Amino acid sequence: MRQIQVFLTFIAISLLITTINAGYIEIEGLPGQGEYQSLLKFKKSIQDSLQHIDELQFVFRAESKHQADIKFDDLNNKNRFSMPKTKPFDTLYQDKDKKVESEADFKFELHETGKNGFNFQIIRSSTNEIVFSGDNEMVFSENYLKFSSKIPSNFIFGIGERNNRNFRLKNGLYTLNAIDQLHQIDEGIQGGQSVYSSHPVYLVREASGNYNVVFYKNPTPSDCIIETNKITFKSVGGIIHFKIFFGDHNPETAIRYFHEYLGGGHALPPFWAFGFHQSRWGYRNQHMIFDTIEKHKQNNIPLDTIWSDIDYMNDKQTFTVNSVDFPESFFDKLHNELKINYIPIVDCGVGAKDYNKGNLALKKGIEMDIFLRSPFTGKRYKGKVWPGDSFFPDFLHPNISEYWSFMFQDFYNKTHFNGIWVDMNEPTNFDDCMFPQNSNHECNWIDDNPYNDYKEEFIKPKFNLPFQPGNQNLQKMTLPYNLIHYGNYTHKDVHNLYGFMDTYHTFNALRSVNKVYPFIITRSSFTGSGRFTFKWTGDNDSNYDFLQISIPSILNYNIFGIPFVGADICGFLEHTQDQLCQRWIQLGALYPFARNHNNDQARPQEFYNLSPEVTKTASKNLKLRYSLLKHYFMLFVRTNHKGTIFRPVFFEFPYDGECFQDRVLNQQFLLGNELMATPVVEYDKTTTSAYFPEGSWFDLLSGYKMIESKKGKFKDVYNTLTDYVPIFLRSGKLVGMQDSKNVLKIADLNNEFNIICSLKQQNSTDQYSCTGNLLNVSNQSDEKEIHDECDQEVNAQSNCLLQVNIDLRVKDKILSFSVSSYQDALWKPLEDSKFKLKDISIRSIIMYNFPISEVSQDQLKIMKADGSVLEKGASINKYNYVYNKYIQFEKDQIVLSQISKFTIKL
Repeated sequence: MRQIQVFLTFIAISLLITTINAGYIEIEGLPGQGEYQSLLKFKKSIQDSLQHIDELQFVFRAESKHQADIKFDDLNNKNRFSMPKTKPFDTLYQDKDKKVESEADFKFELHETGKNGFNFQIIRSSTNEIVFSGDNEMVFSENYLKFSSKIPSNFIFGIGERNNRNFRLKNGLYTLNAIDQLHQIDEGIQGGQSVYSSHPVYLVREASGNYNVVFYKNPTPSDCIIETNKITFKSVGGIIHFKIFFGDHNPETAIRYFHEYLGGGHALPPFWAFGFHQSRWGYRNQHMIFDTIEKHKQNNIPLDTIWSDIDYMNDKQTFTVNSVDFPESFFDKLHNELKINYIPIVDCGVGAKDYNKGNLALKKGIEMDIFLRSPFTGKRYKGKVWPGDSFFPDFLHPNISEYWSFMFQDFYNKTHFNGIWVDMNEPTNFDDCMFPQNSNHECNWIDDNPYNDYKEEFIKPKFNLPFQPGNQNLQKMTLPYNLIHYGNYTHKDVHNLYGFMDTYHTFNALRSVNKVYPFIITRSSFTGSGRFTFKWTGDNDSNYDFLQISIPSILNYNIFGIPFVGADICGFLEHTQDQLCQRWIQLGALYPFARNHNNDQARPQEFYNLSPEVTKTASKNLKLRYSLLKHYFMLFVRTNHKGTIFRPVFFEFPYDGECFQDRVLNQQFLLGNELMATPVVEYDKTTTSAYFPEGSWFDLLSGYKMIESKKGKFKDVYNTLTDYVPIFLRSGKLVGMQDSKNVLKIADLNNEFNIICSLKQQNSTDQYSCTGNLLNVSNQSDEKEIHDECDQEVNAQSNCLLQVNIDLRVKDKILSFSVSSYQDALWKPLEDSKFKLKDISIRSIIMYNFPISEVSQDQLKIMKADGSVLEKGASINKYNYVYNKYIQFEKDQIVLSQISKFTIKL
């Protein structure tokens, strides 16, 4: 990318008084190197029914070569809400106080637009395209903000969370408000259809083919309106603050810059979490769970983790365990004998009554005074969740970290959980006070708690909201918007951060019980949550709409910085159907997070409880998943906490216009840069019209060449209900797969790999090659080994990534195998480094697109780098098709710690 000095262009600027946006005039402008500051005053002559803030400070700053900051703030109110001034917000977002002094490929311009004021533009210097702008419609009042910008195209992605069939956002109204709403499908037709999280982030393609990411750094409930070449944000508070991350023609570049800004990137899941998870609301006792585990084994369905919904609790009270139905011996057997991981649910609402069996969460919370208080009475606010009357923790309270860690330590002592599922943390409140927003009525308040003391400073009458996002009452299914959190933050402002703070404190609590890589699945999240948590897409319906929606949802969360995500396989609500479940199993086997979960009012949907055909589909496809688990884990390690894993096809083929068709965007995806999946997700279909971009693509399992073309093509892919999910290997790539025939859990996997290689012809017609990656670890399940030897965030010098290279010289009939390590930003042969290889075995090399029609011998000699010949050779055979070859080695013959480079004469 050509780098040009950041500079400021002024066109017809008055040195006295100018206006910027409708209603505001510029009193003083302070240009600087890579920076522009301005004092703005509201134009009193304009009728001001919205009660604009009188004076604003505007700041543009080039914070780095690829990061710009645009901010409007209240000049005279330093306490105006922007973000909580507490951990982790004070260190999470990588804002830079100093302006950049070096070159960057963007510039800031102000343009006069007549008597109504100025507008500004952020322009990419190398292409002269407007990437971002401010117009004359800005509103900045106490409880209402409005800001519009040009967008360089309508290829725009993001703005979550919502259930949208389309990955590319169409023109429409999209609400950003974390709320528990069932059955919502949101395609921008009307507002108020958002679900559990808020991610005011979008990725947009510029006309030149470059990409940028924009983060609207305002957590308050908002609307986003997308029009042709225009985007508008409307909010109920906060400030107008944008971060722009400039990438290049590879969308991944801008996304990686954005993820780096989010505290350095997303958390790494522990390896065990990639196994299959089984859950159900309705596992009422230990016997039902043991029966579920046994039947998975009997039906040859892999299972690593069992989950408990609220059934394990005493009277649905969080942090309690029903010791009659779930005795201590249950947890001992689960962990020590069955070797099954256990994840219980923890809701944030704490039951507000004492129980005969004790209510430690309530008593400790009262003692530490961490519960939110009513804005109407000053007493502890009481809503309703699963235990009935409930108090809600204030996750901004200075005592909350100690309280939360204490409760989790006590809970761990009882259950020895492996991970935690945090739910209802929007927060959801069944007693949501759906009275007119100006009413001071509090629903069903009963002052029956002896600890309910009064604190006047938490009383805050309701105030007028001139704008309601999505035309929706802000207290629907949640807390009163005028409720005060510690630090004098109104719930209106921090509502969308509640789930974020829940997971932050849960992360720290799990660290305190010695979890190296804490595993947390949340329902609610905000931009930056991926630093601490993983995600599931919430309470989906058992139908084809939600099956299809799951692909755009996971693609979006990879942009948002939470790539380990999945939808409940076969659906959570309503009765699933066999055919639907089979299609969902095929797709779900490739989700980053794969879990079957449904509610207690629906038919049991453990795969073996459905038809034999469903059981067959589950066994086959989950075995396929397990054969790829170490490859999947490698993809996460390879990102180094930044970037995407489950990806749209255009991320690898950004110049191919066909990749932007809705059918391709919504129903195909890449895993890393090696594999492409084309699942069938439509009712009663056995084929899908899939798009194969330029090059050659091979069926991963059979080696069948789907296409070879210099230009991409659509091709029908046939796939029955009991088949493996269609997944294809890209030419020139290789993956390490494992034999999963006898595998029923991750512990059954060994360190032996079958290398699947799709040979690609290089510039010389005589040479073919493929490359890919393995992890140089003895045991992926050893979190300390991963932490110490793989995680560059812990140690910048550590790197367990290996590059495997296979080269074939056709004329000489010589096949070369070598391994390289990544050091000093270069792939280096192992003989040139001090890199120590682990005992990783290569059992076979399976080559697709093999160009030699005849091989002279069945037994092949293997020559090491020093010229010596291995005593035992290798056998070679055809693999499914005549143009594919299968080279098999003797057991323990090719162990990388002993032989990492060899050649074979064919």
